[in-house]
Amino acid sequence: MNSKSEKISTEEDNSENLEEKVQVYNELKSKIEILDILFHPSENNVLNVALINGKLKIYDVSKAKKRLVSAQKIHKKSIRKISFPANNSNIVFTASKDKSIKLTDIKQESNILTLEDAHESPINCLVTIDNWLIASADDDGGVKIWDYRKKNACMESKSDCSDYISDLAVSNDKKILLATCGEGTLNAFHIRKKKLELQSELMDSELLCVGIMKGDRKVVCGTGEGVIDIFNYGEWGNISDRFPGHPSSIDCMATLSDNIVLTGCFDGNIRACHILPNRFVGVVGNHDGFPIHKLNLSSDKNVCASLCHDHKIKFWNVESLKNKNIDAQSKSKNKSLKNKKLTAKGKSENFFSDLVEDNEEDEDEINNSSDDESDDSEYSSSDESD
Repeated sequence: MNSKSEKISTEEDNSENLEEKVQVYNELKSKIEILDILFHPSENNVLNVALINGKLKIYDVSKAKKRLVSAQKIHKKSIRKISFPANNSNIVFTASKDKSIKLTDIKQESNILTLEDAHESPINCLVTIDNWLIASADDDGGVKIWDYRKKNACMESKSDCSDYISDLAVSNDKKILLATCGEGTLNAFHIRKKKLELQSELMDSELLCVGIMKGDRKVVCGTGEGVIDIFNYGEWGNISDRFPGHPSSIDCMATLSDNIVLTGCFDGNIRACHILPNRFVGVVGNHDGFPIHKLNLSSDKNVCASLCHDHKIKFWNVESLKNKNIDAQSKSKNKSLKNKKLTAKGKSENFFSDLVEDNEEDEDEINNSSDDESDDSEYSSSDESD
């Protein structure tokens, strides 16, 4: 049996190759800080990129060269969020640090609507509700719902949250708007009644991101202490379960299916997590230790784009994870899998990997030590795009 030091060395030696193997497209590199990314709702290879200088860039990420499709200066200050309307993929909403929301025709490169001073504080969250409604939130806890055919908010909450809003999510039936807050609360707004339905108790840590899973039966929130807090849908007062194990804060997430959520962690790893039963499936990819800032899935959910603080966007193959389902009676492998890298097929390439993992677990019970398998893969280089 290999020693623990040999195991770590082997994993580090192979990490670069494993990382490159599951990348679908060459990574994008920017000289200017990127604040948000969003795939086109109908074109899986088109990515919208929001920049700190107020520009929106659109890339065809499937190309090896000449990937930039268009670049438009939309806001005076940084674009913090992008969102597409539900009924038109040729126009896009952008929210800015300059407190404005704009609707832009990305084909004609022309402005359609501007909501100046939409918030009293810089806007950092924006989500589409339906064909005509959008929701926005700001750095001081303000939440608004807009009918963008009008220029006035149809719902406004200023005092319910005392800290910044970190993320927004909308239920599939379009009745509930969820907002996670830096103070450590989950806030449920009733969209039709235009009011706060309930605010949760203060959690042990700030809530940084939110997703809805299990057919609108469960809500998952990433926290600053590396725990996924799980709520029963409609029971907003307190959590029903906790999924610990991330080594540091969960800064972003993307719900891949009713069972699988992808988490972007401060340690630079993107992990696939199975919810109820709570299991780590493995590491989809990493950014060499730099914190993950954003995750976004293509419309077919086969590709996950990850944005890091080093101004790089990487693209990961997650197709094999969409139908992943773990039996509640199966033995947990969280200790060994939470830092184990996945191949393009979502598992080790070793044909006997299941047997190896089972043998390793048996040895864990006897010797209180384990060995991770190493994978061989081909290396492919990436290009740069400004």
